[in-house]
Amino acid sequence: GLDSNDGLSPATAWKTLYNANYSASAGDIVYIGAGTYNSGVNLQKQVSPQNNGSSGSYITYYGDRDGSHTGDAGTITVNDIFTTQYIQVIGIISETSVHGDTGGGNCIIDSCKFPWIALIDMGGSTIKNCIIENKNKCN
Repeated sequence: GLDSNDGLSPATAWKTLYNANYSASAGDIVYIGAGTYNSGVNLQKQVSPQNNGSSGSYITYYGDRDGSHTGDAGTITVNDIFTTQYIQVIGIISETSVHGDTGGGNCIIDSCKFPWIALIDMGGSTIKNCIIENKNKCN
């Protein structure tokens, strides 16, 4: 992909997560193809939505492990996952952590893998089917 593309199809996919983080809004699904997203500035290599979803209309970041939406099958590894309000993250590996902070909430983290998680004042959030590798650092 190229970050100058429109990101609306596998043929016009973005290279990094930067545009998805800025453009995704309530009800959008961001399909992330196989690869390791760990270079560039933070918003290029992490799931970090700049907008909130809404009740019943989440912003979803979906790790497309079987390639059915992106054409790229395999694991999806990002540098970090930051959540705001009404964000859903499915099937992604984070190299560092999952963060949520005051003012966010009602997030769903499903089938992900990460070394630690910190959800501070993130009421209504759900963590399910995940693997936390470093059990020494959970908040």
